[in-house]
Amino acid sequence: MLAMTVMSWRVVEWYMTLPDPTVQQSGLVSIVMGALTGAFAVWMNKESKTDRTIVSTPSKPPSQNTQEYDHR
Repeated sequence: MLAMTVMSWRVVEWYMTLPDPTVQQSGLVSIVMGALTGAFAVWMNKESKTDRTIVSTPSKPPSQNTQEYDHR
């Protein structure tokens, strides 16, 4: 993902320095940015499916969890 980000950044820098960009050069930038968007979507989908199991510790028995109130 880092390589794709750096590559797209460099392509955009190159494109902005062109004095009179052609349609082909605009198409190249469009394809690179589309590839970055696709790679980011795949990366985010992978991150959302990672195993994030929460391990809970046993709590106190219910008799110790309850609090008794004096209702006078």
